[in-house]
Amino acid sequence: MPFSQYAKIETDFRYYLKLGNRGTLASRAIAGFGLPYANSSQLPFIKQFFIGGANSLRGFRARSIGTGKYKQVTNNANSFLPDQSGDIKLEFNSEYKADFTSIFKGAFFVDSGNIWLLNADAQKPGTSFSKEFVSELAMDAGAGARIDVAFLILRVVIAFPIRNPYLPKGDAG
Repeated sequence: MPFSQYAKIETDFRYYLKLGNRGTLASRAIAGFGLPYANSSQLPFIKQFFIGGANSLRGFRARSIGTGKYKQVTNNANSFLPDQSGDIKLEFNSEYKADFTSIFKGAFFVDSGNIWLLNADAQKPGTSFSKEFVSELAMDAGAGARIDVAFLILRVVIAFPIRNPYLPKGDAG
């Protein structure tokens, strides 16, 4: 049985700018790259990158964005189980965080990103990384509130898509 051969790296950069006594502008950029080689044409599924969900692009369901501008087509619209993954990941987040009290906090945010395959897949057109990657970034925006007690954090987030990479330009979907 052949085994997977690959190299993978992922890093994130964070910057925090204090704005007054109670506000902070927090920005984050995440980049990931996986290189399959020898007997592998892509990373093993368990090691691939995915995007979307509560800690990523918050306006989209987990694993529902990507790859590239490809849209998974299903026969039954009610049975869609998002499971998009790829070899390359770019993600950007920026949020304004405000401390209303010592335990009640709020935030406004914008997220952007996508995943791609390193090697083109004839079954999935538009999935490989190209020089047009900026036009393939998904984007969302939203707001959240958080109660932060020493032993418990309760978080509520409302977010909506601004740009879907597989929809015609101008449609948010």
